[in-house]
Amino acid sequence: MRFRKKKEQQPTTTCVENFLLQLSYQSILRATDEFSMQNLVGSGSFGFIYNGVIEENGAFIAIKVFNLLNWRASRSFLAKCEALKDIRH
Repeated sequence: MRFRKKKEQQPTTTCVENFLLQLSYQSILRATDEFSMQNLVGSGSFGFIYNGVIEENGAFIAIKVFNLLNWRASRSFLAKCEALKDIRH
């Protein structure tokens, strides 16, 4: 006799996730000190990655800024969204 695994239910969205999804550009600018070099984590062919801290709740964030002059950057963005959509931290 074979047993099937029960399908895991997706957890509901928390208040923190809702907050992070609604960040304004001004909040991101403040968190990264206007994308200062001190907050630059790395760079690649598709853009730059910055870290920062959200003032309102002290949460650490990473922001990737794509170089849209590179035509593959939008494809990279879509691929990252696809890969991250099922990940929970």
